[in-house]
Amino acid sequence: MPVGMSDLAVYTPPATAAPAADDDAAAPAAAAVPPLFWAWGGLSIWLLIDGYLTSSAYTTLASTLVTAKVANNAAWTTTKVQGYAPISNWLLSANIAMFLQFVAVCAWIAGIAGQGSLFLLASPVGIAFPVIEMLMWMYTYFTYSACSGVTATQFDGTTTTVTQLSSCSGATSTTAITALYGPTGTTAAKVSTDPRSTWFFTNVASDLAMIAVAVMALPAFTTTWGAPAPDADADADAAPAANATAANATANATAPGAANATDDALLSMTRKTRKTVRSKRIAASGAACEELCDKPSSKLIVHWNTLP
Repeated sequence: MPVGMSDLAVYTPPATAAPAADDDAAAPAAAAVPPLFWAWGGLSIWLLIDGYLTSSAYTTLASTLVTAKVANNAAWTTTKVQGYAPISNWLLSANIAMFLQFVAVCAWIAGIAGQGSLFLLASPVGIAFPVIEMLMWMYTYFTYSACSGVTATQFDGTTTTVTQLSSCSGATSTTAITALYGPTGTTAAKVSTDPRSTWFFTNVASDLAMIAVAVMALPAFTTTWGAPAPDADADADAAPAANATAANATANATAPGAANATDDALLSMTRKTRKTVRSKRIAASGAACEELCDKPSSKLIVHWNTLP
């Protein structure tokens, strides 16, 4: 081995310690169900029942009007009355409300069954459905015709040149109007028993309560069943490991180059040392030098190369 090569150090990359186990890596505990989840479901069930009660109330009203019919509306049947506004509007709105709330209750039951992500996707219906229902209730309530502005032919069930009606507002506003649409009215008896104000305010109040609960509950639902927040501790643990990896890569790239540079320097010094030794040996042997000087240049080269 050339002089100085034994002193060269063999580069060994430093061992990278295995990352310590992260205490935060344990599986997270199941998220607690927000209390508003139960309020959301309870109101959805109530709105489903409310739709059924509204439908039942106006189905009953139609039967009551047919039972109390007089000579003017002798052609009335339950089917006809249910097909005339405003009773037809109440029944349609109630059926749509029941369908929407059935969907909402199914979503809530899915949440109870552990399908929190599915419930989270459906939870905005707690806001959208009551808004739709409330608009329907408002349309039904405010499109009533005033009893003072209608004619008897609109309640006979036969005249096709006018819009047939099943009820009107203000049936007891005056004595004369009561005589036409009151309990013993001569145009359409018992129209005055229409519970329109009762169910309008009940339905709208219920929808407003549902909207309020849904708006308040949505952030809690998102926190409980939404995408998990980034783990700050995991990021902090990963940073030192990344830095150590980068340092090791730098050392691996630098150390072999430094070792190669040192090796070249030692080899260069070794060559110079050997030449110096040869020069000293030639100077010390004058006879040999004189002999070499008398020889041709080609032999000089040979002898030079054969010097010890």
